Amino acid sequence: MADIHKGLDKLSERCQTIFNKPPSIISEGMHKAMEKPYGPDDEEGIINMGVAENQLVDDLVKPILEKFNDIKVNETRYFPENGMLKFREALADFLTEQAKCDQKIDFSEVSVANGCCSVFCALAYLLGNEGDYYLFPTPSYSMVQDYMGNYMGLKPRLVNMESENHWDITLNREMLEEAWKDFEEDKKNGNVPEDKSLRAIVMVNPNNPTGYTIDKDNMLEIMNFAKRKRIARCD
Repeated sequence: MADIHKGLDKLSERCQTIFNKPPSIISEGMHKAMEKPYGPDDEEGIINMGVAENQLVDDLVKPILEKFNDIKVNETRYFPENGMLKFREALADFLTEQAKCDQKIDFSEVSVANGCCSVFCALAYLLGNEGDYYLFPTPSYSMVQDYMGNYMGLKPRLVNMESENHWDITLNREMLEEAWKDFEEDKKNGNVPEDKSLRAIVMVNPNNPTGYTIDKDNMLEIMNFAKRKRIARCD
């Protein structure tokens, strides 16, 4: 199991403030009921009385679900905010296999969100405080700036990707190094507040709108750049 406190100091101050608050009574009760639900197999289990879930028609719904889909009635209830356990386990196994990982991906480190825009909002809140910055290659999906900036208060430092052959856009470490240097220079000259930081590289790969895919060598260089600068890489 992943240590939920590991790396907490690398998150934004606003995220740490929420993380350190005790959970609400309803939230705590809901999670305990998920871990040990009451049922025919466990009469010592917990009944969640804090959330309204209509179970009066289960006898009608159950045969329909099981006839057309491999869905259990209890999978139609509220489930953890980071995604249904069965799905996260399957996703961790899939990613481990597809990425040919040397070490199996821990499902507890996998979270699921409803579309990329909600992911951008969550990442912006997790990684930076209002007024912090992120590197953002352009041209790219403009909604990233809307969600990370207008909603969460992070500011983009645009990295203009080169095009030598129409839409064959190239992003490489040299461009990121130059963008980092420009940021540090702006900070030294007072154009960027002293207490603000570059917190991440945000990429959309394959690129939207060009369709260009960053090749393996460039991707490894970008990952090493992010590791060396101690910033997150969001793809």
